[in-house]
Amino acid sequence: MCSSESCNGTPKKLEWVLRNLTTYLSQLDEGVNPLQIVKLRFVHNEVDGIYAVDQKGGPKNLAEIRLYLFPHVPSKTLHLLTIGDKNSQSRDINDCRAMVKKIHTREETRNERASKPEPPEDESSIP
Repeated sequence: MCSSESCNGTPKKLEWVLRNLTTYLSQLDEGVNPLQIVKLRFVHNEVDGIYAVDQKGGPKNLAEIRLYLFPHVPSKTLHLLTIGDKNSQSRDINDCRAMVKKIHTREETRNERASKPEPPEDESSIP
């Protein structure tokens, strides 16, 4: 997360990040594959399927801030992971990678449970 010195102007930065997130969401609503939305100038492809939406489009003097997200395509879920500035970028990305790993593990567990056949009904309980 941003330090106290780097959070100056945070309301304005956050306003522009949220505007850009709204644009990103409208692209999803139009059916654009989330993995192809990187063509927008404020979307950055990070690592492990993590994307960052920044404040581009706002006033020129705004320091950089990024909202990290993970579009999980199979479940059609957009996970908002964290937000931070340039000073916390490396830590933020590492934290996001850990979160995405947990998301994948949870999905794998859910899929394994769904694919297991139900045990046959005990015939001795049928009257």
